[in-house]
Amino acid sequence: MDLFEQSYNTLMEAIARWEQSNDPINVLRNKMSKGCDLYGEKSSSTYQLTVPTGGGKTIASLRYALKHAIVHKKSRIIYVVPYTTILEQNAQAVREKIKQPTAVLEHHANVIDDQKLDDGMDYYDSKYHKQLQLGRDNWDYPIIFTTMVQFLDAFYQKGTRKSRRLHNLTNSVIIFDEVQSVPYQHKGLFNASINFLQKIGNSSIVLCTATQPALNKENPKVILDEKPEIVSDLNKVVTAFKRVEFYNLLEPAGWDAERIGEFAKEILQKKDSLLIILNTKTAVRKLYELMQESVEHTIVHLSTSMCPAHRKKSLNNIKEKLGKEKIICISTQLIEAGVDISFESVIRSLAGLDSIAQAAGRCNRNKEADIGDVYIIRAQDENLSKLPEIRIGGEVTENYILSRSPYADNLLAPETIERYFEYFGAQAEREIRTAPKKFDHPLYHLLDGTVPKSRRPKTKSLGMFKTLERHFEAIESPTSSVIVPYNAGEEIIAELSERIDDFRIFNQLMKLAQQYTVNLYDHELQALGSEGLIETVYDGSIYCLKEKAYDKDFGVTIEGKAAMEDMQF
Repeated sequence: MDLFEQSYNTLMEAIARWEQSNDPINVLRNKMSKGCDLYGEKSSSTYQLTVPTGGGKTIASLRYALKHAIVHKKSRIIYVVPYTTILEQNAQAVREKIKQPTAVLEHHANVIDDQKLDDGMDYYDSKYHKQLQLGRDNWDYPIIFTTMVQFLDAFYQKGTRKSRRLHNLTNSVIIFDEVQSVPYQHKGLFNASINFLQKIGNSSIVLCTATQPALNKENPKVILDEKPEIVSDLNKVVTAFKRVEFYNLLEPAGWDAERIGEFAKEILQKKDSLLIILNTKTAVRKLYELMQESVEHTIVHLSTSMCPAHRKKSLNNIKEKLGKEKIICISTQLIEAGVDISFESVIRSLAGLDSIAQAAGRCNRNKEADIGDVYIIRAQDENLSKLPEIRIGGEVTENYILSRSPYADNLLAPETIERYFEYFGAQAEREIRTAPKKFDHPLYHLLDGTVPKSRRPKTKSLGMFKTLERHFEAIESPTSSVIVPYNAGEEIIAELSERIDDFRIFNQLMKLAQQYTVNLYDHELQALGSEGLIETVYDGSIYCLKEKAYDKDFGVTIEGKAAMEDMQF
């Protein structure tokens, strides 16, 4: 019996116990799970799994993936997620359900600097150069969890190292979790990669989300199966999963941090737990510092300036205290997608309807009460000039959804979600530049043959794909991974400061280091470096942060301020 068969049998033993529950929510979860099992027998194609938040899509999609891998002899199962918080949580959930801890790889980011080492050659100029090359992950595992950035880089990033993972994406089951989070400027390239993997690479694709974008209506469109939706009677399922009431508290001028804080205190007079989600790290930090001074209850800060291990510890701290004492969590949108946590109330700063729906999924998640409260506000302290998708999403939600009936009364209905993405796509097409600098067309058009001959590359060495990879960046500004001195990260930095001759030890450190890394922009690295807060090891290929620049509450900081700029991805 192979690993997938063993894992499937182990999972089904757990599901058999869950199916004995008569709880209405569990009955619905089990029904959707059975649908995934049936679809697992179908031929390779591209499917949609639209499950309301809290509907159990991680386990349901795993059931599909294992069944399909067994029936159709697939090589591996790959989960692609937008944020590392989902990656960590879901990877752990899968390990526990299949009881195969060593079969699952988490690949968060590249600790080793690719540009310094990836010269496209197959020789190594030193023993340590060779060790660094071998230390990079090639995704040769049965089950892999990685990020959307890493997935797109495998297809389109310049150099040879990341593309060496590409063959491991073929003949696989690939689950895209929170597929609505694909960056708008890369949707064409994303859709093209999906079609390639399914039609040419013989992989099976599942697009998972509670807010399904119409990828089959975009240009280029994703080629879906004739009957793509795995969940039947979707409208009835959404109605049955209703657990929150939305309150539109938008005002033209918006709320400053003081007013948000006062409103939070009012809520905590009646409730024991509150989640506040704002759109920028600057706004989150300002509110956190303000409320720390004026509230006696436990307050927890979450942002991507914190390394994965730090965020995980903070989330565990919250879960331990929920239901036992009053607690407030102030977070960026990283907590929204897939984090299994439940608050009695949520305050959400205006954003896209998909983000608001995800925020609602952190409220009354398991129907602990009859209904939970989700308040939509406009926060004053948010500069969205570098976050056009969040800005446009908020404008569309306010102007076309919250102000119109019947959408305002049924925010989570499939028809409302569909209409939101329709308006969002139209406005984003007008306002978001999809072409890189010095280009007058999106990179995707280098592949679809629509670039005029007069503007095509003229030499083989600068052919269409070479031009694409030279200009492609999964995020608009390049970042580098930095190992931070948080808990075990401090020991990892100390060990890496010495040359390690044993490759196995080095490889273990590289995997462990992913839990203690933060991605920083080039100018942030320079700022930290100018203050003597960054050191490099292994010929400048691995960046490490000094202890002074990592705060126990906020993560990476420069002179008391969050180091990373506000960014969506």
